[in-house]
Amino acid sequence: MNGTFDNKMTSETYAAFGDATVPLNEHWSISGGLRLAHDRQTFDGNYVTNGFPGTIPAFQQASETSDTYMTGRAAIAYNWNADVMSYASIARGYASGGFEKTSQYAGFGMPSLKFDPAKSWTYEIGTKANLADGIAVRGAVFYNDVRDGQLSGFDLATMRVFMTNQNFRSYGLELGGSAELTDGLELTGGIGYTKSEMVDVTAESMLTGAREGNRVPQVPEWTANLGLGYRLPGEALGVSGNFTANVSYQYVGTRVSDLADKEELEPYHTINARIGWENEKYGFYGFVNNLLDERPLAYSLTMAPGVRGVYIGRGRVFGAGATVKW
Repeated sequence: MNGTFDNKMTSETYAAFGDATVPLNEHWSISGGLRLAHDRQTFDGNYVTNGFPGTIPAFQQASETSDTYMTGRAAIAYNWNADVMSYASIARGYASGGFEKTSQYAGFGMPSLKFDPAKSWTYEIGTKANLADGIAVRGAVFYNDVRDGQLSGFDLATMRVFMTNQNFRSYGLELGGSAELTDGLELTGGIGYTKSEMVDVTAESMLTGAREGNRVPQVPEWTANLGLGYRLPGEALGVSGNFTANVSYQYVGTRVSDLADKEELEPYHTINARIGWENEKYGFYGFVNNLLDERPLAYSLTMAPGVRGVYIGRGRVFGAGATVKW
């Protein structure tokens, strides 16, 4: 757009990690882990104008960023009996910082700016239970506190996407389960609710459109899924291996598109199906994703009165594949 961009980005991560579970007695156990990592990213950008008015002839950028950090988790679990367990966990999360890869302001002589790493604390309490043969349920509540979360926005003045660091938090619940209806036929399902909001919005952050209490972009309040899978031993048809088939349904509820919380994206439904055959070494399958040919909106923005720009998701996709294990 308004020139030729030839950019190269190289990202490297080195890490050492470990995790352990220690039983304390017949019912209680504790677990935890740590991960020490080092990130390094280099960005080399080269821009040459196509002569568009207001752009400079050429621009080069050579930048680098690196960081060393530690993440980890700790959990405690209680086994009520052989079929029911409850747990509580806390974890430290981290998403690496870096550069916006398209250097969209190079035509104006401005380098691609570094965005900061995101850091989070997540807390969860849940229970898993086997109610009967082939029937299992699970449930959990959670709270996430994210600092310098990495979000994207859109600059109407320059028609450019930008990265921004914002603080936000979310909390909610997840419920799910599975049931073996007959031999080889399994039903699975789940539902989730998430409440998210921007917090500690500074005057500088407000320039991006963010406001205290705004919903976090791209986070749906309600989600749900339902699946049906079937496995038939091949010997029933005189062949080796197993025949498999499954169909899954996913619901994604309303969510906001932008930091200003002005554009709301409609809910959408997706159905995927797959059928195949496999043995211990080989597998063949065919699939169709988005069977209903939905075109969900991934992003939406009012560009001008009566003019709306959107990113539209992929429609129906048919395919086939094969696997080999050795």
